[in-house]
Amino acid sequence: MLRLYLFFVLVFGVLFVFSHCTEDSKTADLYFPESLPAEVSVKTTLGKEENLRKLQSVSKQKGMSLEEWKDSEKNKIDDSQINRYYAKEKTGPSGFDVSIDMIDSKREGIRRRLAWTRIFKIANVSVSSDESFYFPISKINLKNAITTGNSDHPKWTIVEWSDFNCSFCRKSHPASAAIRKKYGKDILWIRKDYPLESETKEGLLALSVMRCIYSERPPLYWQSLDSVYELKFFSLTSMKNKLEASSVPGNLIESCTSEKSLSRFEEVVRKDHSEAVSIGVGAIPTILVNGRFIVGALDLVSFEKILKATLPSK
Repeated sequence: MLRLYLFFVLVFGVLFVFSHCTEDSKTADLYFPESLPAEVSVKTTLGKEENLRKLQSVSKQKGMSLEEWKDSEKNKIDDSQINRYYAKEKTGPSGFDVSIDMIDSKREGIRRRLAWTRIFKIANVSVSSDESFYFPISKINLKNAITTGNSDHPKWTIVEWSDFNCSFCRKSHPASAAIRKKYGKDILWIRKDYPLESETKEGLLALSVMRCIYSERPPLYWQSLDSVYELKFFSLTSMKNKLEASSVPGNLIESCTSEKSLSRFEEVVRKDHSEAVSIGVGAIPTILVNGRFIVGALDLVSFEKILKATLPSK
């Protein structure tokens, strides 16, 4: 009887140790920092070459690209884990999120930042807390960029990542347009595409068509922005109607909405998106003003404050 008792004690002891070790392993996989770094801090961390090399080295050891590793970590995060941080995040003026879009955007931002935080911990990369970190324009591919303004000696160089099918981008567009009009002679403005649905033709449609128009007649691109941002449902018909209302010639509309043209410019848009992800852009609208990242929709007053804060010293 004593031997049987000792046997069960031994068995339960082994099971306890195994369970404890398994639980420790799960806890190690599901790292929860006290607080999440800001979006701009994530970009700052990814913008440092030594960090990027280290992260890419670890991801290579895992047999995947850095983007695939990020997606893998995001897939491990469930709603209960997002809830750990959601209540702590800043909400609207009333203390509550004011739209489904805002709620979804915030929750997705938490998921993304938690995934990067875990990756940084695994790779032993320190998260930068310096939100004034300078991100050089030389790190951005400008070969196919959409530009306007002063390209010789601008006071401000602004890179904007946006999508026409983005409610926050739509909200921010009037301020961006007003800034370009008011400070055009002092600004080099660069637009980069960040499709919210980069894997579907519908998600790439408007950006691809507008890319084509810019390649043929740049002034017509900027002239048509207001109209295209008014669209909430994108199809070939709705795009054609909006562009026609913006006085874009019919032959150019037909050319830029052809299957051949769409296929060509979809690839350009996807490359913009891949580049943005690689440097840490994970939410739109995002703008880079003289090397400083700002995330989220801006009104004119806020935008002008940013210009003042980033004005180069004489």
